[in-house]
Amino acid sequence: AEAVKLVDQAVLLLNKWQPKANDEPMQTLWVELWTRLGRQCLGKPMHANEGAKYALMCAIKGLGQVDAPIPKYASKDRLQWRGACHALCGEVFMQLVDPHKQEKESLNKLRKMSV
Repeated sequence: AEAVKLVDQAVLLLNKWQPKANDEPMQTLWVELWTRLGRQCLGKPMHANEGAKYALMCAIKGLGQVDAPIPKYASKDRLQWRGACHALCGEVFMQLVDPHKQEKESLNKLRKMSV
């Protein structure tokens, strides 16, 4: 419960700021902060399922949207953080997918979203 409270506070703080489209260092920092927060959500003391859902939300925020295209003009650092953010999405999907409990259609949708 304490971990969720801390993550909620971090999310509130990060949501108060949006980098300008032409500010490359801040765009990079944006992806880095959301990715790092998402990574923290996957670890203890967060409950695994709840942590994975928070991590996915952080990853989507970091990327901008679920199917965000690669930016035309981006620094090497920002592209590396976007790669880390995509890797986070993949880890989250691995945790959320349970072939023994989910319908085949649901599994296929999750798998397609993860690639």
